[in-house]
Amino acid sequence: MAALGALALWTSCSNEELPAPAPGGDGTVTFTATLPANISSRAYGDGDVVKTLHYAVYEAGSDKVVFASDVAESPAANVVSNTQFTLTLQLVKGKSYDFIFWADATTGSPYTFSSTTKGVTVSYEELSGNNENRDAFFQAVKGLEISGPMQQPVELRRPFAQFNILTSDLAALEAAGTSVAKVDVTVKGVRNSLNLYSGIADGAEDVTFTSEELPGQKYSIDGKEYDFLAMNYLLTGIELEGSDVQAAKRELMDASAVITFDDADGATTTVEVPSMPVQRNYRTNIYGALLTSPLGLTIDVKPEFFETEINVPVAEPWDGVTVKKPLVNEEAKKVVLAEPAEFIGLAEMVNGTNGETANTFAGYTIELYNDLDFNGHEVPMIAAGASRMASVASGKAFSGVIDGKGKTISNFIIRNSGSESSATGFIASIKGADAAVKNLTFENVRIETSTSEQTALIGLLSNGATVANVHVKSGAIKGTQAVAGIVGRILSKGTVENCSNAASVTGSQYNIGGIVGSAYYKNNGMKIKSCTNFGEVSGTTAVGGVVGFNCADIEGCENTGTVTGMGTSIGGIVGEQQNTGNVADCHNSAAVINKGNGQYGTGGIVGWIRYSGGDAYYNKSLITVSGCSNSADVKGGTGVAGIVGMIYTYATVDRCTNTASILESNSNGFVSGIANHQSDKGNIVSALGDPKVIISNNISTTTLNNMITGNLKAQFIYVNDSAAVTEENNSDTL
Repeated sequence: MAALGALALWTSCSNEELPAPAPGGDGTVTFTATLPANISSRAYGDGDVVKTLHYAVYEAGSDKVVFASDVAESPAANVVSNTQFTLTLQLVKGKSYDFIFWADATTGSPYTFSSTTKGVTVSYEELSGNNENRDAFFQAVKGLEISGPMQQPVELRRPFAQFNILTSDLAALEAAGTSVAKVDVTVKGVRNSLNLYSGIADGAEDVTFTSEELPGQKYSIDGKEYDFLAMNYLLTGIELEGSDVQAAKRELMDASAVITFDDADGATTTVEVPSMPVQRNYRTNIYGALLTSPLGLTIDVKPEFFETEINVPVAEPWDGVTVKKPLVNEEAKKVVLAEPAEFIGLAEMVNGTNGETANTFAGYTIELYNDLDFNGHEVPMIAAGASRMASVASGKAFSGVIDGKGKTISNFIIRNSGSESSATGFIASIKGADAAVKNLTFENVRIETSTSEQTALIGLLSNGATVANVHVKSGAIKGTQAVAGIVGRILSKGTVENCSNAASVTGSQYNIGGIVGSAYYKNNGMKIKSCTNFGEVSGTTAVGGVVGFNCADIEGCENTGTVTGMGTSIGGIVGEQQNTGNVADCHNSAAVINKGNGQYGTGGIVGWIRYSGGDAYYNKSLITVSGCSNSADVKGGTGVAGIVGMIYTYATVDRCTNTASILESNSNGFVSGIANHQSDKGNIVSALGDPKVIISNNISTTTLNNMITGNLKAQFIYVNDSAAVTEENNSDTL
């Protein structure tokens, strides 16, 4: 049986079983419509004026009206109490219907209900402020199949954001002989219609709410008492996420309050609130000493008019001490972080510290409402204690979704002195096919360890998790091995896409990359797509502008940061590509420097391609480098080339372009425009057959005279075993 389509904050649907059919007529359905519990705990109204229930019934999925309160001879609803209605309808057993409900004031209501449009419209003419007649509630029930006599409960919810203007200096002003005569509040872009079926509010007009009488209520915020100057409701928008699933949408509106005093001069004070955040079923409080200091205001947003409240203030930089537990909406599985202290609280909840039970947040979405500035303080890692053994991530992990909504996290320090196998990062480990970090920017990050592996913004990524549209704008990241700007280590399956890094990345050992340190072990769906590195990258072995050690597929990536290593496998995009994976449409424009003495594999795109471990070592396939370009100088080591420094046994390099001014190897080294070749017959892959390297359709404009020091030179590829290499359709001109 179809479930209720609840429209409360964060709620999509409630999967509530209907009660068993009651004795009676064939298709008699009795609806009991109730207002929310604890309604009178709000600071604004208690629902007493809501005395009329409007409704409409449609054949499921259509606009055909069966019954409606605005259609003659349709049954009327009964008022049971201040918060409850009943409605009995005779419908057809076995058929399915859609229902909409709207409850408002019997007299003085500014709303017009229409079953034809499935909505209501609002008239704001001559509507005063602080007016309880604007109170209203609604709900939709979709696809309800009539199985026989039924009792159907429906909870109605408000479609409004509430915004309040409060001041702490009213009593002092009145003691001095001056009082407030009038408060005019103007809000721009207020919605004036609501589709009750979809929950979408539409239209926009500028509305002035005029009040010549204050609400007369007080309110406590952080232990300080405030008087209300104005309280008003605003219809707010809603957005659809997927098929007919509804979610609250935060909007920004401009508001101004003109406060007129009754002194001899008729003085006025204006409080301007640009970009005031409002959201359905939330309070927005604008407060301060507004009558005497109207510029010193604070804005916060309160969820669910009738539930326990939590402040969502304009975020201030973290003091390094305060911890706040963020509100978890269990029904919608959402958490909103609005200040740095709430992030610390979230970390404790994931880590199971400070009295919390460890929670992976699988199935939950964490959203940022504000930018978070940690003010240079050291912060705890999310999933602190995460580690790995070979290709398996273990220990703590975050398995939900962090959606930054385009916000920025800045000025923090992460340190880890844990064991070699432990992970270090702002998030130490994300794990699971539904886990993700997305739409988030970081500035002035400092992440460092001298003991542990996998160090980056996100230490470990495993089991199909995703990092998308994440950008590190500045900072420094330092570690031992598997060090990077975005993800330290991908294990077997996971995706990093549309990310960028501009922090410097330094590793004391191996597998160092601008975006990913290591993406290795069995490639069961590892992808690095459309990422760009701007930061300097340095390490010893397997150092790459995008990824250090790799068997993932890489596509559409770019490096513009200098890459420096001291051992084998140094590349502008990939340090070492091993066993499988392809590199396509990638571009390097920064110097690649190998300071090692005679170390193999320094390339403008890939340092070294090779195979290891024999047939038994995970999946292997022919590695292809295609559509890539390098325009920067490549220097140092032996086996230096514009595209692939050294190829062992198998590879295809196709449609690549090298325009480096200088290619420079150590003395007696290999150096060439596209690649260098060696046969490693000790690592023959049975499935790939005899060694084969194909160099085709490439362009290299670096002349032999500009291939310096090395005495084993070739325009396109230096060949160690001619029987294993095919060269065709290559050119030395663009």
